[in-house]
Amino acid sequence: MPNVWSRLTLTLGLASSAATSAAYAQDRARIPLVQGLTIVSALRFPEGDRENVVVVQDASSAGVSYRWHLRERRGGEQQVAELNRFVRRADLVGAPRLNTVYFSGDESETPGYTAFTLSTAAYDEVSAGRDVRYAYTMLDGPDGFAAMGIARMIFNSRALFKGTLSRASAAPMPFPLLVNGVRVSVPVLALRGRFALREQHVDIDFWVLADRAHPLLLKIVTGSDVLQVVRVEVPGMSSGADVEAALAAKCEAELPGVYFAYNSAELEPASEQAIADARRLIDRHPSWNLMIEGHTDSIGGVSANQVLSLRRAESVRAALVRLGVAATRVRAVGRGATRPRESNATLEGRASNRRVELTRPCSARASR
Repeated sequence: MPNVWSRLTLTLGLASSAATSAAYAQDRARIPLVQGLTIVSALRFPEGDRENVVVVQDASSAGVSYRWHLRERRGGEQQVAELNRFVRRADLVGAPRLNTVYFSGDESETPGYTAFTLSTAAYDEVSAGRDVRYAYTMLDGPDGFAAMGIARMIFNSRALFKGTLSRASAAPMPFPLLVNGVRVSVPVLALRGRFALREQHVDIDFWVLADRAHPLLLKIVTGSDVLQVVRVEVPGMSSGADVEAALAAKCEAELPGVYFAYNSAELEPASEQAIADARRLIDRHPSWNLMIEGHTDSIGGVSANQVLSLRRAESVRAALVRLGVAATRVRAVGRGATRPRESNATLEGRASNRRVELTRPCSARASR
């Protein structure tokens, strides 16, 4: 789960029984490394959490291709950087280094490094309780790691810190994660990295998915900086069917897989599949008229959050209308931060509260 930057900018279930519910949750706890997997991480800033949406473009015997892009408004203009990363299968298996800093214009492949995971070899060593020699890229410059998140990349460069990676937890621990819009706990190993470069020394804490087939890095903590995966969308988990079932039974459902640029109503390209699925759902139910509700976390003012949530709901509505949904069948409303699902005190809670929901008029919602 790299800290992703550009040269131009630093922005980064419905179950019928307890047994069925347990099986459903267990299935949601799996995060296979497959084409279409979407990984959303968040980095906390005083003005709000900046999300980074990465999509696995391809996963084959040759390796894995990741794609994401960054955008930021600077000087009244929007700047966008498309980033691609290819990790060879041999590096997924045995690389002893992790690259966490990317620049626009980089080559897509950096042999000898992984990008969003530990290698299988490194995972096997630390999971067995053995220290492993390891290296980790960071920003090197006058502000070091603290420079991340503010537009001064020009004063920094990428540097390789070398050291060891050790297991810090005796057994796997539960880790909160939204998987296709459902809150689950996945098992993680807590690791401690101790690295150095010249006179600089740094300790970094890592939480890695306890799965040697896909040891995804879910959280990286350096000092007060926390970068955390807050949600993933796994293709083939029937999230579209879940939305449809919830709308039929409860008349409301979150629409997972919808992402926006930071502090903006502009839809990220990774939202296209979710919007297309919603359009097909609406087509299957000609009697349904839907309300699109935008929700935010509590960071920022009440008025600003209400406006932002409305603009985001309107963006989803406009996208559906462009795909052929009759404008009279969908309307947008902003709820701001008035209906949180979880605590706004944590990264994962705020990620859960930033959402888009679909609702329809029916007796099941009459008391809401």
